[in-house]
Amino acid sequence: MSVDQQAEDVALSIRQRLGIGLGPIPDLIALVELDMGLRVFERGLPSKVSGAFAYDDAIGGFIVVNALHPASRRRLTIAHELCHALLRRAGVV
Repeated sequence: MSVDQQAEDVALSIRQRLGIGLGPIPDLIALVELDMGLRVFERGLPSKVSGAFAYDDAIGGFIVVNALHPASRRRLTIAHELCHALLRRAGVV
């Protein structure tokens, strides 16, 4: 199976598990925090930094996203960093 097809399958699986269907996600931060158990922080960062994911055994995982970027860019960054969190849980990284 191609990487693109694998990514599509995983995306569909996660959407089904969360019960969010195929449409746009109205509140991505709420979904990540309430349903996925990660904290999301919006902070002013250098313009070249979009965001980051980190994990600590004592406090769990969190995402920081650049508050100075447009909302559409922040949503994309949160989704990207969420993938890092999912890969960590799967033991890939």
